[in-house]
Amino acid sequence: NRPDLCWTNGDVVAFNYSSHGSGFQVGLVPATGTDPTLLTNTTGMFYPTWFPFADGLAVDYSSDKVLPNPNTSIISTTGSLTRKALAGPSFWAGMPSVNQMSPNLVAFAGQPYQSGEDYQQDFNYIWVVDTSQDEPAVAPLETGVPTSGSFAPQFQARAPRWSPDGK
Repeated sequence: NRPDLCWTNGDVVAFNYSSHGSGFQVGLVPATGTDPTLLTNTTGMFYPTWFPFADGLAVDYSSDKVLPNPNTSIISTTGSLTRKALAGPSFWAGMPSVNQMSPNLVAFAGQPYQSGEDYQQDFNYIWVVDTSQDEPAVAPLETGVPTSGSFAPQFQARAPRWSPDGK
């Protein structure tokens, strides 16, 4: 589910795969729909979204091996983890969307990490992480989103997606 067509060459679709009790994995399939491939070492990764030029995928990574859990990470087209927790240790970050015009911008559904608390997907806002610097900058997508304190339900969101023009 949640397929993402590679915008650059238009012939490879990334998708989630789950078999009874095996957890999620990332798979790739040509646009013909035949010969899908499951990427090894991607257990716990889902919602794959392509970077331009088909050189990698941003994924929602849920694993106790990489904290915070969940986080948005980057994998290669072979499934190797190339960059973990893009938003750093201060954010629970999932369901990524890569800006195809400015791939240094990755939107995600998430919330500030709070020690001793559990992640609650119903308390997500949409955030954007700018990876163009050594220390990525994270900011809410909408003006007025509280960055700490009580949850503001009028800003609640869970599934970001950039438009083709990157706006």
